[in-house]
Amino acid sequence: MKTRYLIPAVLALCLGAAWPAAAVTWTVTQLTDNSYDDNGHMVSGSNVAWLGEVGAANREVFLYDGSTTTQVTNDTYDVTGVRVSDTRVVWYADHGSGNEIFLYDGATTTQLTNNAVSDIDANVSESNVAWRQWDGNDWEVMLYDGATTTQLTNDSYADFGVKTSGSNVAWYGHDGNDDEIFFYDGAATTQVTNNTRSDSNPFLDGARIVWSASDGHDREIFLYDGATVTQLTDNDVTDQGPSVSGSKVVWQRYDGNDYEVMLHDGVTTTQLTDNDDDEWHPRISGPVVVWNVDDGNDFEVMAYAGGTITQLTDNSVNDYYPRPDGYNIAWQGWDGNDYEIFQATPEPATLGLLALGACLPLFRRKRR
Repeated sequence: MKTRYLIPAVLALCLGAAWPAAAVTWTVTQLTDNSYDDNGHMVSGSNVAWLGEVGAANREVFLYDGSTTTQVTNDTYDVTGVRVSDTRVVWYADHGSGNEIFLYDGATTTQLTNNAVSDIDANVSESNVAWRQWDGNDWEVMLYDGATTTQLTNDSYADFGVKTSGSNVAWYGHDGNDDEIFFYDGAATTQVTNNTRSDSNPFLDGARIVWSASDGHDREIFLYDGATVTQLTDNDVTDQGPSVSGSKVVWQRYDGNDYEVMLHDGVTTTQLTDNDDDEWHPRISGPVVVWNVDDGNDFEVMAYAGGTITQLTDNSVNDYYPRPDGYNIAWQGWDGNDYEIFQATPEPATLGLLALGACLPLFRRKRR
């Protein structure tokens, strides 16, 4: 049974005021239990969206809203690339003449594209949907703002890795020499990088973009804050796979033996893990960091919150690709027959303590 909870608005605000040092007790819930693979999961608020391989030839879109699971699609088309923002879900599917983009708003599904070219890799954030469209020569970036579709790029090279955050869009394109990062702020496009290294696979939160690129020796982490590019790492080891949330950035670093998880809080870089196991796919959202660990037998899911690392899974099967949105975490786990979707949320008492820890400094008074 899933634990449900409410947080008063004032405490929710306090959660953003600090990163309190309090252990989190998690409740793990299995969201699916069927005879087919469920994967491709994404998280937004209390919502989890994923793909279920219902038939041999097609996948369907599912959405869990915190209490109920809805099968969003039920057709013969093969769905790919599900993304979610609140109850809005986007995906693309081949309807005969090429892949088209679809948007579910929590009640109704709308086909955003209907043309003779391929539209793929849709991302959604609030009312905005961005994707890649084939123009006959290369891939261009398209943006739907809830009313109108605009072509953001019109160049002679392919654009990849489209990400959205509010009205902002980031991607990378090959300028003829190497890959460069581009950023659209809702009004204009800026070329963030212009150098001789390959800058690719941006991760976007608000106006902040992180990525990894080779400095000629190994891979380093770079951050664009909306105005300036900063190199966060400069060493002789590999740093890669970054994720950003607000002022915080996480990534995986090779320490000469295996990969460990690193956290930059806007000022200081801290190594969160230090063991003999490989840590993979770190992701951050607000006060929560998640990642996969290879324990030598299989992959398990780890979470860092309240200053404490917790192992969310401990079994003899693989649990892959944890995705957080604040304190809501989802991943896919093998149940012995197929992959199912799992979710972790904090117990209500834990959230109360975290909120209290964040708020105490605001109410503390100097003794007279």
